[in-house]
Amino acid sequence: GFAAAVWNQPSGPPTGWMDGLSVVAGMVSLIALICLPLVQADYRRELRLRRGTGARARWSVSPSEWRRFQENEKVAEQKGEVLLNMIDTRQRAGNAGVEIIVGNGALIVGGEYRVIGTQRPGETAPVWIPSDPPTLEYRFTNVDPDNSYVERALRLPVAAGQEEVARRLCRP
Repeated sequence: GFAAAVWNQPSGPPTGWMDGLSVVAGMVSLIALICLPLVQADYRRELRLRRGTGARARWSVSPSEWRRFQENEKVAEQKGEVLLNMIDTRQRAGNAGVEIIVGNGALIVGGEYRVIGTQRPGETAPVWIPSDPPTLEYRFTNVDPDNSYVERALRLPVAAGQEEVARRLCRP
């Protein structure tokens, strides 16, 4: 069989770990082939959003705004006042700050791409949180591996001068 060709062993009934390894390798390859189109579709969607296709809002928060946002997040999480933010707030702002793009069903914060909207059950339009800098919060419900429902959030800062653009993303 396959293992005999790969390992240059005489063919015959399964002979141990080489055949087991071949079965595992075959399963991994099959799963990869099934998942590849899904990953590619997500990647293409991210590239389109970065180019501006489907973008509803786009702004860059300055490095100082990003630092204030990071500090706000840290304090609020320590106090237990907010849901876990699924955005990686440890990202570093470059000289140009952190670019934020909100699209139809997805958003990008710096180098991080997240799917939002109708693809996630329980997703709603963002809520405006008055702070310095102002913050948008998307809330949704995840199903954890133990089948329990857990509320999560995606919070992102709003750049100075972009408040009106960001407020239009919120439901009245």
